[in-house]
Amino acid sequence: MRGEYEGLQALIREINPAAIYTWCYAHRLSLVVVQMSSCSANAVDTFGNLEQLYALISTSKKRVAIYENMQKERNPKARVHRLKRVETTRWMSYSSALNTVLLTYDIVINTLEQIKITENADFKARSKATGLIDFFLSERFVLTAICYKNLFNILDPVTKMFQSQDIDLLGAYKAVKLKYDSIFFAFSDQTILKDDI
Repeated sequence: MRGEYEGLQALIREINPAAIYTWCYAHRLSLVVVQMSSCSANAVDTFGNLEQLYALISTSKKRVAIYENMQKERNPKARVHRLKRVETTRWMSYSSALNTVLLTYDIVINTLEQIKITENADFKARSKATGLIDFFLSERFVLTAICYKNLFNILDPVTKMFQSQDIDLLGAYKAVKLKYDSIFFAFSDQTILKDDI
């Protein structure tokens, strides 16, 4: 959209050469979170394995049915969740994918166990399921998932504020300052907890 030679910026500059282009704050925040997530080996492995889980289950109607039926059996009145894809350009997709897996954590593990049992002929699916079970049951995944869930819970309201049509810039500035402090204190506390484990 912001293309210098094509796109919205070029179109606006054609009409008004003095127009100043500024990045959308929600987009800037998204870029920061995506970049931050790609700098940590634990985060790269976590979100990479969330994408592999999505690919493994969603490529087979049989596997999707196993995942959904287990949810219905466990809690018939609750809404059935579907696994989400991790898109590399939008941090909200990271949040959605992680939250879905955390909400249905036991069911995800049971689904992977069922894939190991029922997919005798498909050695690739069995192998992927075994690897994903090992990763999702690891302390590394659990700690990384908790850290990112806390981060996403802090950033979600700010992103929604940035995307609103009637944004209050002073309010947005104050919200960012408060969220910055929240992130600093939340992660300094978790570092202490991690060192104690």
